[in-house]
Order: sequence, then C-alpha cells, then structure tokens
Amino acid sequence: MNKKHLVCALAALAGLSAAPVFATEHKGWIYNGLTGSGRISQGELGDNSLGSNSSLGYRWGALGVEGGYTSFGTFKDQSLAGSGTVEIDAKADGWNAGINLNHDLSAKWSVQGRVGLFAWNADGHVADGASRVAYSDSGRDWYVGASIDYKRTKRSSIGLGYARYKLGDADIDLWGLHSEFRFGAK
Repeated sequence: MNKKHLVCALAALAGLSAAPVFATEHKGWIYNGLTGSGRISQGELGDNSLGSNSSLGYRWGALGVEGGYTSFGTFKDQSLAGSGTVEIDAKADGWNAGINLNHDLSAKWSVQGRVGLFAWNADGHVADGASRVAYSDSGRDWYVGASIDYKRTKRSSIGLGYARYKLGDADIDLWGLHSEFRFGAK
C-alpha cells in the first residue's frame, strides 16, 4: 500500500470510529457482498471482468471483523510487439481478512469502510502466436473499500460499493452492488 492510500484509509477509519454510535447499529453476525465490474491495471494488461466478494463477520456496533473470499473472472488484453501481437490473460482470486467500520447516517442510510489482508493467487498465459506460456503467482497484500447503503429491512441493506485489491504489481478496482444481511437483527 503506498503512503497516499494508507493515509486515506486511516483517515476514513478514524473518521468513522470517531462518529457517535446510533442505537440502531447492529451488534452480531453479518454477511457482506460486493459484486460488479473489476478493472485490472498492470503494465500492458488493462481489462474489465466480473468480480465478487463474499464475507462473513461479526460487528460490535460500529466496529467489526470480516473474513471472506474474492474472485475475479478472466482479464484479457493484447499489445503489439515488433511485427506481431502478444495476447495476455489472467484470473485472480483469494481470501481476505480485515476490519470494517459502519456508521449509520440515519435510520435508513449507512456508510462502511473496510481494510485488511488479501492472500491472492493469479494464473494466466502470455501468447505471441507461435508459443503460449503459462504463469502462476501468489502473495499477500492489502485491500481497502467503502460503501453507502440503504436499509431495506432491519436485517438487510443494499447499496453501492468500491474495493481496491493489491496483487503484487497489479491493482484491481471493483465497483458494484453492495449487500449486507444482519443475522438475528430485531
């Protein structure tokens, strides 16, 4: 995580944790999901693909912990090299564990922030027409995200979310539909 991203994430988490806790904020088990368009950027590779994260966690009012799985579809791109074309494809997935902060703005609206560790795997191919070479890589980096949600019922919310996942030299930005289900909410 570069210093700019770290400072932004820490400022967002500090702002959420300093906000007053409303009596409506949930204490207990939660499910969070984010599904939408993932955009990878790494050197010559730049493409969109469907991505999804599902996490289970526990929240003590505004503060919570989460653990889950994130998967991205296949990213594909081409670039010119000499007199030919080089084709690149990559798939990525991994496990995430971190903290999340929730702040109820009103009885119906809330914002969330999250940050944590992302243990990832990436597989793909590089082909220049005459040959095709497979590659595989893995590592541990970070993820950070935010969402704004509308509480449909006492147990469920839906909204818009964003998350950035770091995978070595690559970044994947995931924008999409965020959902939350609160177990045992009364």
